[in-house]
Amino acid sequence: MNSICNTCADSGNHNRNSGPDEVGTGRSGEEYVPLSELVEQLNARFGTHFTEADQLFFDQIQQEAIENADLREAAQANTEDDFRYVFEKTFEGLIIDRMDDNEEIFGRLMADPEFRQLATDDLISKIYRALRRKGKQHAGPA
Repeated sequence: MNSICNTCADSGNHNRNSGPDEVGTGRSGEEYVPLSELVEQLNARFGTHFTEADQLFFDQIQQEAIENADLREAAQANTEDDFRYVFEKTFEGLIIDRMDDNEEIFGRLMADPEFRQLATDDLISKIYRALRRKGKQHAGPA
């Protein structure tokens, strides 16, 4: 199952696929591949040979980010674009936390800015949306 954006594969200049963001939002121009397909997209675009087992690295980063109180607050208080700044500052720490168990992916994320940017772009939106949903659940009815 390969759902890599043709623009990305052809030009390398496109960070995300096009289409709606979430059901009902109608945000055109941005569709994010499911996290389970991120490894597939990185392999195709960067010639890596990560496996489904390597997907756990990104799953762990996403879960740690969702559980991070500072990111949760930032997601609730900001737009996704403003959340990006907070996330990007935190992202390196999340990567370092996973370093020992995921040495190959860590090396590529730290050494290859284009590879890192693709991963960052994919994770920002997913984590932001998850934190926004989680914040609304905790707030309860108004």
